[in-house]
Amino acid sequence: MSMALLVFLLMLIGLLSIPVDLKASSVFDGAHRFNGRVEWLWGLVGFELKRKREAAKAPGTKPGSVRDKKPERRGFSPLKFFSAPGMVPKLWHFVVRLLRAIHLRKGFLRLRLGLESPGETGQVLGLWHSLRWPLLGPRDVPIELVPAFDGPHLSWIGHGEARIYPAEVLGVTLAFLLSPSVARGAYAAWT
Repeated sequence: MSMALLVFLLMLIGLLSIPVDLKASSVFDGAHRFNGRVEWLWGLVGFELKRKREAAKAPGTKPGSVRDKKPERRGFSPLKFFSAPGMVPKLWHFVVRLLRAIHLRKGFLRLRLGLESPGETGQVLGLWHSLRWPLLGPRDVPIELVPAFDGPHLSWIGHGEARIYPAEVLGVTLAFLLSPSVARGAYAAWT
């Protein structure tokens, strides 16, 4: 029995150490176009990513009908979960480590953004430049944020290839989920 378990664990570790490759390109300038592909086992297993279409509402439903009413919410409280001591720094650390677990091989993003006032556009541009280092680290990722000071505007063009090792993502996620601050937050949210 223990030999079969050992063989199973070794196979599981071996499968989790095989990288998953992601390739995607996206263009938005009024209409969104997206192409993506996920590959595993060095390209032997792969599938295309497609956007899901929104499901139409069931015919005969009217506002105020039984289907539109939301049930009373009981149980888990996200506000209590995030207000537990030490939760926000732990969550921030988890997000940063998860983003660093995505190994970008190549890519670029050119985002043109404009808000109602040029001052707000400048503030967003400044916020981006202050958050870029903590989120991406020392990676040389060509992300270009171009301000559009002439009014509201949003367009982008981007392409990227990334490699993710499932074992690394699983380790980061387990370290977050098994931390004492998450246990305190979960206890506070359910009680």
